[in-house]
Amino acid sequence: MKKVNKIKSLFCSGYGRSHTNSLKSKSRKPYCKININYVTELMKVPQQCAKSNAQWAIFSSTTNEHARSNQYLKSKGLFCAVWFDIDYTNLDMQELAKKFEKLGYFALLYTTKSATKNNPRYRIIIPLLNSVKHEVYLEIQKYLKSIIQAWKCEVDDCSQSLNQICYLPNRGDYYDYRIIEGELINSAKLGLHQSQTKIVNKPVEKEKITARKAASSKSIKNLLKIDNSYIRTVELFNQYFKTEDLLLRYGYELINEKWLSPLSSSKEAGVIVNKDNSWVSYHESDRKANLGKSRKTGGVVCCFGNAYDLFCFFEFKNNPKTAIKAAGNSIILPNGISLTKYNQLQFYK
Repeated sequence: MKKVNKIKSLFCSGYGRSHTNSLKSKSRKPYCKININYVTELMKVPQQCAKSNAQWAIFSSTTNEHARSNQYLKSKGLFCAVWFDIDYTNLDMQELAKKFEKLGYFALLYTTKSATKNNPRYRIIIPLLNSVKHEVYLEIQKYLKSIIQAWKCEVDDCSQSLNQICYLPNRGDYYDYRIIEGELINSAKLGLHQSQTKIVNKPVEKEKITARKAASSKSIKNLLKIDNSYIRTVELFNQYFKTEDLLLRYGYELINEKWLSPLSSSKEAGVIVNKDNSWVSYHESDRKANLGKSRKTGGVVCCFGNAYDLFCFFEFKNNPKTAIKAAGNSIILPNGISLTKYNQLQFYK
């Protein structure tokens, strides 16, 4: 519970979906201010009432009459936590909690009012170290959502709305919760700043991925001198995307410094990530699926590759034509255009 004590941010709360303090409402009433410690205690002894009357939160410092205004929150709001509704998953509470524990972030996980034992639904609240503007808030959401979806969880998009109310713990037919110990999310460590909203090394999203901006990178300038556009794209992609991030994105699990492949039926991790961002897999299932390239090392057959090989295999089923284009689109050069566009312009010169 040490992490809870470090979180001082207050955020907006109200009771019932119709609760408003808008100047336009005749039945307006003030909102209240609560913190994460309050929510943590509420998890232990949850409210038990109709959803329409239940207490909710918007994790913004705005608690005045504009607290439920999406437009106002977009321009003035500061957010101290992200949250998600997981509407469908085959994971039970214990299994889902373990997934979040491995992620390493402090979080509050509980079942929703409509959850049943046969059809569990979950809500997860993940506090931030520092309050952030809406651009950063949404980027952190995208980052975490891609990870949760890789666990084959169906995530509701409702929390992407800045003024969407998050219902706090409310006991239904089935109720359970977990307090996940870990670090508070630091937006700066993710490569996010208030003036720059692109995540450094974020997990890849198909057809729309963003790499680090490197306006003064010498390696970019050197690689642009290479005539082969394929080499440029692959080398730059491997430079800007960490293998660990992609392994996590594609469902690999970190166990004692090795990674367990989602393609493997064994419970023994067999993937090693090297310092140069390359990887080696001793999972026979990875090799038989044609992931990366195969080789024999010390009498043992394995497969190996880099970040791009993972991207090409999992996102595009080893189709190099579509994968290379998407990879090139992910790399934005100092002049503001993508590497794919740059290569096209060079071709027509």
